[in-house]
Amino acid sequence: QDRCLLCPQCAGAASDCCAAGGYDTHDGQVGAQANLGAHADLLTELDGALSAFYAATTELGVANDVTSFTASDFGRTYISNGDGSDHGWGSHHFVMGG
Repeated sequence: QDRCLLCPQCAGAASDCCAAGGYDTHDGQVGAQANLGAHADLLTELDGALSAFYAATTELGVANDVTSFTASDFGRTYISNGDGSDHGWGSHHFVMGG
């Protein structure tokens, strides 16, 4: 059974995973308003992917058996470099489960 619903190329892996890139935003991270810009667009995309994944697990009846989370190999600075952020030690992640 193809357990990786959103990322078929990962099917059969010991741990199912899906990758999404583009979060290495050094500039253009935030637009004129906080809800605009590259970072807001990426979070909107992530929201859609996590929502679709959760809906699929619910439809399959396995939502209570699945834990989803985000991970990254680097953090970001909390202080802006003007219109983005640089590599740093800080990061936020999501954990979602039924």
